[in-house]
Amino acid sequence: YKKIREVQPDDVLERHGLQMNEFDQLLVMYQSDPQIREGIRAIMGGNEAAPAAGKAKDVSVQTIVEAHRHMLEVLESVIEHANKSPEKGSYEVKGIALTAQAIIAARVEQKYGLTNEDMETAIMKYQRDLATDQDFAAINMKMQQLMGQLMGHDFR
Repeated sequence: YKKIREVQPDDVLERHGLQMNEFDQLLVMYQSDPQIREGIRAIMGGNEAAPAAGKAKDVSVQTIVEAHRHMLEVLESVIEHANKSPEKGSYEVKGIALTAQAIIAARVEQKYGLTNEDMETAIMKYQRDLATDQDFAAINMKMQQLMGQLMGHDFR
């Protein structure tokens, strides 16, 4: 947490007086707008036309689902640790969220040998299959709920 706080970049949303959930609502509201979709794709570094590269080309749907299940387990343990920590009162929500993301990414790379970029590329490659995978949907829903709780939690 302390290392993340030291290198945490300026929060553009905060600078504009927006909360993450408000920004997400705006994205959902305008998701059919081609300019918005292109902006999101540019921000996320995605390119639908790009073929899967590196390790992502060898990742299966099953591995993606397993990795997401592992991500959920790690997220649950990070939240549990943050809630039990004696330093709990000094945590900022953004710092905790970034710390959780960094820990999750490190654990997935450690266990599966896949970077965030590998996972994103594989997810894009199999997005049609994953869209109908009930396990993947349930895991993602639970992760979104936990992140929502985390972002709305007061650690002071």
